[in-house]
Amino acid sequence: MLEGFVKWEEKTPPEHKKYDIPVREVGYMIKSYIVKKNDAKKFFEWAKEQVFMEKWMPESNSFYGIFWASIQTL
Repeated sequence: MLEGFVKWEEKTPPEHKKYDIPVREVGYMIKSYIVKKNDAKKFFEWAKEQVFMEKWMPESNSFYGIFWASIQTL
């Protein structure tokens, strides 16, 4: 996977209704960047000093609209 969002949520015990008690939840946002092998060390050293919590890095595009438009023209 080069990009995606993965979520894990603790199951609510059967004796409780969902949202009646707190449960643990963890989410991972996965982003990938392709870097030339010769630039990998330099990029890694730079990346260690960055804060990636904000969306300031380039984003990929959504391609599902392109496929939908292609299907519509068939």
